[in-house]
Amino acid sequence: GNRNAGDGGADIVVNSAATRTAGLLLDVENNSVSKLAVQPTGDLQLRGSPLAMWQRAVATSDTSNSSTAAATDVAGLSFAAASGKKYLVRATLFGYAAASTTGLGVSAKATGAPTTSSQFFDQQHYLDTGSLTMLAASAFADTPAVFAATLQTAAGAPQADRFDGYFVTTGTGTFQLRLITEVDTSAVTVKAGSYLEWMEL
Repeated sequence: GNRNAGDGGADIVVNSAATRTAGLLLDVENNSVSKLAVQPTGDLQLRGSPLAMWQRAVATSDTSNSSTAAATDVAGLSFAAASGKKYLVRATLFGYAAASTTGLGVSAKATGAPTTSSQFFDQQHYLDTGSLTMLAASAFADTPAVFAATLQTAAGAPQADRFDGYFVTTGTGTFQLRLITEVDTSAVTVKAGSYLEWMEL
C-alpha cells in the first residue's frame, strides 16, 4: 500500500510481492520518481538518484618499494573507471622509510588507466616542519616523480600524504595508486589503513 505525505511530499511504497522472497522492497519516491530501494537481500540501492556518493578502498596490507626505476602498485588502492564519466578522487597514504633522508613518490598508474580528456592532481607531503606541495597536470604516470624530502622511519609513526584529483574519462580503465622510492635500495612503505576515495559525478 501507499502512504502519501501530501503534494510534493514523499510516498512510501511497500511491494508486498517482495515479502515472498523473505525480504521487503521499500521504495522512497519523490514526485513519482523512485530514488531509494531496500532490496529483499538487504542491499540499499539508489535508483536514478542525482546524489553523488564517495566510495572507499582501504589498504589491508603494507606496500613497499625500494627501486628508483620501477614503481609498485599500492595494494588495494584502485578502482575501475567507466568511459564518459567525471571522477573526484582523494587519498590519504601513511608512509615511512628505511632512512629519514629517503623520500617517496606517488602517482596514478598509466598502463591500463582510463583515457582522459581532462585531469589535474595535487599531492601534499607533510614534514615535521610543514608541508610541501606538488602540483601535477597529469598524475597518470607509471614512474612517479618523488619528493626529495625526509620521511619518518618508525612504522608506528608514519607521515601522511594527501592526494587529490579530478578527471574526465574517454575510455575505461583502472585508477591505481603507485609508489616509488627516492633512493635506490632504500625502502619506502605505505601502511595498511591508507585509503583511496572516489566519487562519480
